[in-house]
Amino acid sequence: PFYDLTFNNAAGGWTLSDATTVAGTLTITNGAVTAPAATLTVGGSWTKSAGTFTHNNGTVVFDTAGTSTITGATTFYNLSSTTAGKTLKFGTGQTFTLANGGTFTITGAPGSRITIDSDSATSGSPSDQWFVKKQGNTTITYATIVDSGCDASSNTLAVYDGTSTNGGNNGSCWIFRMS
Repeated sequence: PFYDLTFNNAAGGWTLSDATTVAGTLTITNGAVTAPAATLTVGGSWTKSAGTFTHNNGTVVFDTAGTSTITGATTFYNLSSTTAGKTLKFGTGQTFTLANGGTFTITGAPGSRITIDSDSATSGSPSDQWFVKKQGNTTITYATIVDSGCDASSNTLAVYDGTSTNGGNNGSCWIFRMS
């Protein structure tokens, strides 16, 4: 396992062939990074300021308590967080794609929801939103979603189980219904 892991070389290309754990922050500042076909576990934040990330049909898991900030438009195949009480903050104004065939899994707990929000210091206006482009499947329970806009080509993110709540300022692709 790594603590912090940074990929920074314009001519560099890295392929993570085995399940990989980054306890701190994973940073892509330059070069091409290919995820393992297995699991890439990130305990801290995700920062992609340049370079490319190829999901390789793998799973990115945010697995620790506290807040993880995810910045830099990225396409994920499987994106998961099942740590009750966790907060995921996505980069304001950035689009994050959930690839066709993949799954977006968020599983909090009663009384300890996972919060999905933008990293904006304010809340409530369109300029505070991050954008989701959903092409795959979603399983969202015990979550609060705030400030999430929708990419124009996004499929619906239906939250039907009655355990999750609309925290406000979400796009029309989010549908909240009681079970």
